[in-house]
Amino acid sequence: MLALLKESGYLGSPSEVTTAALQAHFVTHGEDLEGWVSNSHDNRSSPAWYVAEPSGLSTKWEVGRHPGGQREYFESGAAACAVYVKRWLEYASSITEHAP
Repeated sequence: MLALLKESGYLGSPSEVTTAALQAHFVTHGEDLEGWVSNSHDNRSSPAWYVAEPSGLSTKWEVGRHPGGQREYFESGAAACAVYVKRWLEYASSITEHAP
């Protein structure tokens, strides 16, 4: 993943990747949304951001950080996943800056 961040050019211009652009992408590319939700479920690192589908009585998607309890709720999966990916990119780029 770190190599992908470097090769994609994200590290050179992170402001070009916006949550609005990501959300628009996820609206039309549900398979990518599913892939990022799966990535979130498979992530076992800590601390880490996550995205969760509605469960139980809740109809809202959740984006949060574990541990820490910071949480946000969204009406759509596309909006939640966009915020999750942006946060993931920001975190991954912060640790990439220190990688060789």
